[in-house]
Amino acid sequence: MPWYTAICIFLFIFVMLLGIALGIVYRGDKFKKSVILACTLIISFLLFIPIYLGMRSIHTDEIKRVISERGGTVTNIDHVSEGSLFESGSANTIYRITYKKNGKEYVAWYRGVNNFSDIHSKDTRKSFEEKWIFNE
Repeated sequence: MPWYTAICIFLFIFVMLLGIALGIVYRGDKFKKSVILACTLIISFLLFIPIYLGMRSIHTDEIKRVISERGGTVTNIDHVSEGSLFESGSANTIYRITYKKNGKEYVAWYRGVNNFSDIHSKDTRKSFEEKWIFNE
């Protein structure tokens, strides 16, 4: 996980807890409570952007590592929302990977799990487990 993603996750949790605590402290003042809620939501949304980009970076690094281990070189990675070969849940991201191996171009499919702590997680409550399909 990139360092900036870890920092953003920490700050995201900190801002949410601080917003809840301040909301409880100022529960009698509707204006202050509204401002605290609005600020908490805005800051949380701004922190979510690098967290999301960090997740894509983790998947991209995994894709490049696996293709490299198979003797190939990645030429293109496309995020696919429709028309994939996989079933997917709300915590999955599907990629179509184009790569070269021994002078020939191939296509692989990767179903990633959106989990910062373990992208190889087999916990399938909101997702299907990680899977590869190689067309070699």
